[in-house]
Amino acid sequence: MEEAISIFEKAEELSYPVYLGQLYTQMATAYQEAGEYEKSVGAYIQAMEYSPNDRNILFHIATIYDDELNKPKKALEYYQRYLNHASATIAENERYAEQRARNTSMGRIRSFAVVVTIKEIAQPC
Repeated sequence: MEEAISIFEKAEELSYPVYLGQLYTQMATAYQEAGEYEKSVGAYIQAMEYSPNDRNILFHIATIYDDELNKPKKALEYYQRYLNHASATIAENERYAEQRARNTSMGRIRSFAVVVTIKEIAQPC
């Protein structure tokens, strides 16, 4: 496990910023498996800087504080952030889906109206 962590640390130096969120998440997992829970939390927090929309990171931090570090207040903080982020994401997705459904329905209604109008024009009098 120490070799994997060493490789991740070297990759951090060489990585492009776009990949750092994934890299820090992998480092956090390696630290967690090695029993280095504080380092794992630190790596997850760094991952959040590069992957702010990955709410699973918040969940992982919460469970480490809860299950491994026995810090219930910190665990609660991250569980709440996870749930708030989930609610915001769900609400945003619902708004998007409703908007797309309305636009799609309106598009079908408009298409139907155009087809009906063309058929009416094309019919001989």
